[in-house]
Amino acid sequence: SNIDNEEKAYWLGFIVADGCVLDREKQKTLEITLQASDRSHLVKFINSIGGVADLIKNKVVKLNGKEIPATRVSINCTKMCNDLIRHGATPRKSLTLEFPQHIPKHLIRHFIRGYIDGDGSIDSPRLRFNILGTKQFLIELQHHFELLGATRTKITRKEGNKAYSFEKGGSELLLILHNIYFNSTIYLDRKYE
Repeated sequence: SNIDNEEKAYWLGFIVADGCVLDREKQKTLEITLQASDRSHLVKFINSIGGVADLIKNKVVKLNGKEIPATRVSINCTKMCNDLIRHGATPRKSLTLEFPQHIPKHLIRHFIRGYIDGDGSIDSPRLRFNILGTKQFLIELQHHFELLGATRTKITRKEGNKAYSFEKGGSELLLILHNIYFNSTIYLDRKYE
């Protein structure tokens, strides 16, 4: 309900990117589905909210005609979902997402790291990353990168795609990554590595 520490800011960013708030008739549900190899990340989430590991279930996701092993957590908690909605994790957020204005400045980097862990990809050999989102969200995100000394990057949308994206690379990428990971305690291990 109150984003006042690193963990809360990080998980809000991650949920905004990779979570789904379902608004059902009698209750609201938070779902997060990740590839099976990222199960340990869901364990971190469950530990962070004081839940039990048996909330995490294995699942098979069908994508482009392929069956992909996945892992999912599903939490029926209307209060938690209402808090997430108030912080911007609305149902069908992929078309309406806005950068949250209420996160304390010293916690924004943790929110951004969570978001990148969910909707960003890092190509370490090329020193580039790509971030997906709504145009408005990405404009605000770039503003935060500019405060670090990065230059503005063109925001594009591929034909037939709902999401916008932008890339960063080289020394600016290292500057951003240093900022979001410095003295951080929570992140998606494979992206950090």
